[in-house]
Amino acid sequence: MISSDSDSCICVLGWHFHDIEFYSQLDQIPNTTLYTVSHRPRADVPRWLEELTGKDRVFYEPNVGYDWGGYQQFLEKGLWRDFKFIFFMHDDLIVKDTGFVTECQRRLREYAVVGNGAQQESPFVPNRNPQRYSHATEIPHKEDSHPGVRGSFVATTRSSLEAVGSFEVFWDRFHISDVFGNHSLVATFHKWKHRAGSEHFCDWLSDTYCESSWITEFQRGQSGDLHQAIDVSKYTPKYYSKKVLRKLLLTVCKWKTQAVWSQGRKGLAYRMWNTIEDFFARRG
Repeated sequence: MISSDSDSCICVLGWHFHDIEFYSQLDQIPNTTLYTVSHRPRADVPRWLEELTGKDRVFYEPNVGYDWGGYQQFLEKGLWRDFKFIFFMHDDLIVKDTGFVTECQRRLREYAVVGNGAQQESPFVPNRNPQRYSHATEIPHKEDSHPGVRGSFVATTRSSLEAVGSFEVFWDRFHISDVFGNHSLVATFHKWKHRAGSEHFCDWLSDTYCESSWITEFQRGQSGDLHQAIDVSKYTPKYYSKKVLRKLLLTVCKWKTQAVWSQGRKGLAYRMWNTIEDFFARRG
């Protein structure tokens, strides 16, 4: 049961496990319970994690949906229902000030979702990238624009999660490309906006991309300001085959959404593109 309105939980999507300090910092925030969903197998996760939080707060799940898939895997466990405030975050962040919890709680009195730094692309407009919505249960109208926040850091409430029900995850079970993780983000926030019933359901801790007074967001374990070395070893036949498959699947997704806009879900074109997409994007 919830003991007070300040009780929160944090779901960290574990992938990098850079050091113990990040997790320890979160675990020590008052009135906050830390959980980890690891997308690495237990054998690849440092032993200190379970020692720090306890085995019952670390979950090992297959990486078939990237960050939003991990968050959905946590939602399905139902643990968040015991808390009023829920935080989702990657483990490649720098937490400069744990006061983000209090600040987000304050903003969540008015908004359904709070992110860290504002998105570079805002708003999202379906007609510009139809492929992002093809897997969604509710495909938006062409101009039904909406905001969103990066999956690196998402703060929300129990009541908001109850309203949205579940995240719109593209389950990329063949690991074709992490670009489909962005499809999960965009489709989820279209759904979230409508379930929240407000045009202004999103807020951010900062107007600066990936940066606020409380948190610095990294991208795949590296700061967005760093020039990463090119890994030539990845350019294998498998790499190029996935690149071609990615382009083909993105085209199928685009055509599927356009078919819904032109003919609805009963047309032959929709059924054909949906069958192909479903083969790659279903959960199992």
